[in-house]
Amino acid sequence: MRVLAPMGGPRPRTVTADATCSVLDRMILADASAGPVTVTLASAADVWQRVVVKKTDATENAVVVDAAGSQTIDGYASVNIRRQYTSLDLESDGTNWWIV
Repeated sequence: MRVLAPMGGPRPRTVTADATCSVLDRMILADASAGPVTVTLASAADVWQRVVVKKTDATENAVVVDAAGSQTIDGYASVNIRRQYTSLDLESDGTNWWIV
């Protein structure tokens, strides 16, 4: 059974350590000031949703956006964000994640 995530929803969530997206997340603001942060996406097989992951700090520490299990993001297992204020707008298709 696929879960269709509701439109709108909660405010952006700020993370400073490794975190996993939930079906309710629309935007993750990742602060990697203290070290690299990995944001693991919800399973694309269970949820058709769109989520934005944005790096908010100016350090050289990466924000790693990781697909669940063997799923991919535009064909890759993970994508690194290294520049402040850079974001990835991601949408699942029921199988994998795509940068839009």
